Amino acid sequence: MKGDSLVGGETIVRGAAPRVTVLMPVFNAAPFLPSAVESVLNQSFGDFELLAINDGSTDQSGEILARYAAGDARMRVLKQANRGLVATLNIGLAMARGEYVARMDADDVSLPQRFAKQVAFLDSHSHVVVVGGAAICLNKEGVLGELLEYPCEPEVIRQTLAKYCPLVHPAVMMRGRAVIEAGGYRGAFANSQDYDLWVRLSEKYDLANLPDVILHYRTHTGQESVRSMCRQAICALAVRASAAARGRTGRDPADSLRSVDFEALESMGMFRPESELLLIQMVEERIWKLRKRGTADQIWSIVDELRNTLGPAATRRGRAALDYLVARLAWSQGKTLRTLAMAARACMLHPGYLFGFLRTGKGP
Repeated sequence: MKGDSLVGGETIVRGAAPRVTVLMPVFNAAPFLPSAVESVLNQSFGDFELLAINDGSTDQSGEILARYAAGDARMRVLKQANRGLVATLNIGLAMARGEYVARMDADDVSLPQRFAKQVAFLDSHSHVVVVGGAAICLNKEGVLGELLEYPCEPEVIRQTLAKYCPLVHPAVMMRGRAVIEAGGYRGAFANSQDYDLWVRLSEKYDLANLPDVILHYRTHTGQESVRSMCRQAICALAVRASAAARGRTGRDPADSLRSVDFEALESMGMFRPESELLLIQMVEERIWKLRKRGTADQIWSIVDELRNTLGPAATRRGRAALDYLVARLAWSQGKTLRTLAMAARACMLHPGYLFGFLRTGKGP
């Protein structure tokens, strides 16, 4: 085709750029990939390209992508050796031809009006660089569940970012140039790379959410955020610590980080006793939510992961907090002996837990 060229084995079209690039990383997503792709191709807004990056899948994902690409010229498929989500997202940002970049995961479902609503919003709100929306959880059987709603107004979102991430990553549409100028996604914050990006963008621009449900968000036990809950939480702490450091000094100590651990948090001004307690609190909140749809084995595996994350250097206060969490979980499952053993150990490590136990008289 005249004016085209090959880059990494992919044909790059040099014609008119689409308004939107839909960026979809794909890794072993075959069971849900067809519904994800079709939900993009069937959008009411049609001026887009679907850039699907096959990140070294070993299942049938590659064949599925090839089949859809053969039938729709709006699809661009890139195959690469596995590089991980952050690297794949940054590659996609660099390759995107659209003014706007819509994120999409390979196991989610975009509602038909999603792109039309988000393009219209960005077109009419020049000060906003990212717009998300509400989502409904979708389990592996295709049953809809919990409604995920977040603040819509930029100032409220900016305030909320100090506490948690108020945007659903695969539901956002972004101004690509602003994201690239901000440095894109940072590898040190893997598992919370979107949270880090939103916080950095919010320091210069506005972010918003639509009140409309625009995505069915897949939740299942194989999901990365479930498998890496502790890692996600410690990276979220690093996002907040790096933002606080930027506010104090004008410099970002995270720029030189390759990964995040307790030592890295200390270098950003968050000392270990504080970071341990915050980590346990964050993971505990997620565990109680997961109990509604997760298995007991899965929950206890998260507790084991949390214990390994704290490691042998854990402070006395941190060990006490973890033991008390175990006691509370055991109590909720009717395991009286384990409850008493872990509660006693927590109380010996930190007397504050004994006072709380005596005050309530109802167990941990």
